[in-house]
Amino acid sequence: MGLSEIRVSKIALEPLVSVVIPVYQSPSFIVHALNSVLAQTFSHYEIIVVNDGSPDTEILERLLKPYTATVRYIMQENRGPGAARNAAILEARGEYVAFLDSDDFWLPHHLQNQVNLLQADRSLSLVHSNNLWVEGDVPIRKAFRANGNSKHPVTFEALLAEECQIVTSSVVARRQAILDTGLFDVTFRRCEDFDLWLRMSYRGLRMDYDPGVQIYYRRNSSGLSADPEAMMHAQIAVYEKVASQPISLAHREIIARRIAACQARLDVEIAKKSLLAREYDGALQAARRAVTAVNSWKLQVAILGVKYFPHLFGGTYRAYHRLVRYRRRAT
Repeated sequence: MGLSEIRVSKIALEPLVSVVIPVYQSPSFIVHALNSVLAQTFSHYEIIVVNDGSPDTEILERLLKPYTATVRYIMQENRGPGAARNAAILEARGEYVAFLDSDDFWLPHHLQNQVNLLQADRSLSLVHSNNLWVEGDVPIRKAFRANGNSKHPVTFEALLAEECQIVTSSVVARRQAILDTGLFDVTFRRCEDFDLWLRMSYRGLRMDYDPGVQIYYRRNSSGLSADPEAMMHAQIAVYEKVASQPISLAHREIIARRIAACQARLDVEIAKKSLLAREYDGALQAARRAVTAVNSWKLQVAILGVKYFPHLFGGTYRAYHRLVRYRRRAT
């Protein structure tokens, strides 16, 4: 029996971990993601790929054909990443669930490291790790640097305040803990993961963080997270959902600050779009709203520039925007 047959046998008969990969409009990355799973030093897993009604299903299924022996394939109508992950979780056979978005990929030690943490401390329900951002295949930087911008252990308060941020593709969690929390909220198309981590933590489930880099997180211009305005609206909706629960006054104050910060970032995005569209009054109004919540010298400069030299400032910003897009395409 060859090594690949041994791996298939373990995947099929005794999975400890169910790897969940939702796919929508990213067939060009799925092979890289799958190969990163197959390259894991830990082999007691199954792979579940959920096609969330992707318009390029024909291409996706052609790419998946060589992996027929190792992948369980589910197809559903487009309902969003939360619903796709839920479908896989309900079908999963592993004690643990490991999430991997189809445009991300893992380093070979990822599953072994995270399973070791969960098995060493049975009180843990979820672990996540540091990651390296990439554009195309070019590394940009670590997501969480050594200055402590992702705290551990993970707490409800740290999640609320965004002092701890969990990248979904780095998560390995106990399947039963996710089921007991009610799975992903399918009413959210974005920030559905943030909502689940908050609900798990609110219930008192313990989580922890490994500062080592274990995954590559791809900044994908076609992904759901690539729309900053939609992301801010979704994040505000998650905070409002949390605020509807019986929480402390201190937690409500954190939520109020975070909603104000999200609204400020939303106004910054509106100001940028207005500058690109040469709508200078709209840009000025949005920048003024943002600066009331965020005391930023850049915003102050932008306000002065748009107020007194709108055409010059707008032209300079549009040139900068074109340069950034050119550099991204070049990489």
